[in-house]
Amino acid sequence: MHKREAKNIRDVWVLNYKQRWRLYKFWLESFIDKVNKYIPKLHQEIREGYRDLQNMRMVEDISVCRHALVVGMTITGAAKHRHIVQVLNPMIVIVEEAAEVLESHIVTSLAPGTEHLILIGDHQQLKPSPTVYELATKFGMNVSLFERMVENGLDCYKLEIQHRMRPEIASQLVPHIYTKLLNHESVKNMKI
Repeated sequence: MHKREAKNIRDVWVLNYKQRWRLYKFWLESFIDKVNKYIPKLHQEIREGYRDLQNMRMVEDISVCRHALVVGMTITGAAKHRHIVQVLNPMIVIVEEAAEVLESHIVTSLAPGTEHLILIGDHQQLKPSPTVYELATKFGMNVSLFERMVENGLDCYKLEIQHRMRPEIASQLVPHIYTKLLNHESVKNMKI
């Protein structure tokens, strides 16, 4: 049905069944056309609103973090909020469980003003797990920055006294994993 034909209809009850369906289809198509013209504008407004909201959240996060003495993030959080890390420009970055973290992830948590990178972990335990096996084996991506630094003789401090395990369990690690591991007094009388 054409627009002119639909405009000339004064009483839908005089139309036969087929004409009513044609009119209904015309109305439906007209409505869909109207909505389809409006939707891109709405999408754009939503995108702009979302971008503004994200910017406000970032400004708020930066404001809160600037007043903190210590800001803590997971390595994933540091990558996700890289813009905040860059604005905060921390002088010191501490990475816990650094032996499990890929080098690229550590690099993303650094800022131009970073002067000290402190890596904490145990390179003799868990290793990083890259998602692409071939990259891990061919290019050594299954070796963390932490392990690479230890293996290349950079200064590191090893804890030689353990505070977690019963001595019977700790003894299973020497000499297989650790050459020297002492038990702290607090674990000597630990109950099972």
